[in-house]
Amino acid sequence: MAMIDTSQFTLFGFDLTQIAAWLRLAYRQLLWDENAYLKTNFYPEITIIDPDSERSVDQSNPSVTEGERFGAVIIAASQVLSRSLSLPAVTELYLEDAVALDVMSHCPFPSEDVVFGWRIARRDSDQVIVEWGLVAKSAVQSSLRELGFEPQHDQDLPEVWAELEAGRSVLLSGYGEARRRTVYTKRLQSIALQAVAVWMLSLAMLASVSLYARLQNTELEQRLAEVAAEAEGVTSVRERLASGRELLNVATIFSSERVPVRDRLHALAKLSPDSVYLQRLELKGNSAAITGLATNAADYLATLAESDQFAGLEATSAFTRDRQTSLERFTIDIQYDGEATDD
Repeated sequence: MAMIDTSQFTLFGFDLTQIAAWLRLAYRQLLWDENAYLKTNFYPEITIIDPDSERSVDQSNPSVTEGERFGAVIIAASQVLSRSLSLPAVTELYLEDAVALDVMSHCPFPSEDVVFGWRIARRDSDQVIVEWGLVAKSAVQSSLRELGFEPQHDQDLPEVWAELEAGRSVLLSGYGEARRRTVYTKRLQSIALQAVAVWMLSLAMLASVSLYARLQNTELEQRLAEVAAEAEGVTSVRERLASGRELLNVATIFSSERVPVRDRLHALAKLSPDSVYLQRLELKGNSAAITGLATNAADYLATLAESDQFAGLEATSAFTRDRQTSLERFTIDIQYDGEATDD
């Protein structure tokens, strides 16, 4: 017989045994209470085994198919000693132990020759009403043998219920109830797995929508950048064509600037790995602008920075993925030290 464990484990002043007891109570009420939604709808049905006929007893979901039903034997109320007791609501934390103590205190049989069961009849605001019934084990074994079962050796024993009075009975522990509970547990596990699968599928769908929106946004940003670059180029050309003086000034500045083109080209070529493709190079005084494609534009910018050959480096636009080549497009401005000299 189980006894109430009065030992306590505390952490920072909190009684951990009470927390564990409350968790067990919540689990029991959620899955195993007679009025629990899950048990009402998913617990397999039982069929009363009678020597003359079989009749169904309403102990679970009536929609369960006949092949899923389990047998049960009813011990008549005339052979059952029953009692109803009221306990404080907090006692429900250790209700099984409390009922066992009450049963043993009222049992007229030796403890090894008794089987009992109990049920919660109802709950009030501050009390829980419990009904229990006990039967001599010899009487249960005699009833099983009359129906063709061997209590000591038969592995497929039916459930045994003790009738308290008409319409009310309790399940006696230690017979065939484990098989029905196993089926119930497997059903709940299957439902939980299906719920998890639906949840993961929903997350995957949300992630797909988010990824698609991000890709669309990136593509729009790239197109906007291309249009802005083209518009800037057209504006620049129009301004140069509109002003001959500006063209003359540009030509004068270009001819007066002495840029070491060869050295700078060799330096860039030496620093540029095979994974980098330069599409455009514009040298102007102590600055240069390079545009191209790279497997990893950030690594290429870091390589230029680590060379210590430049006074300054700046990525003038965000690195974008080229849809045709799958490479990253970059534009980098370079500042050189000192005065430029002709090569």
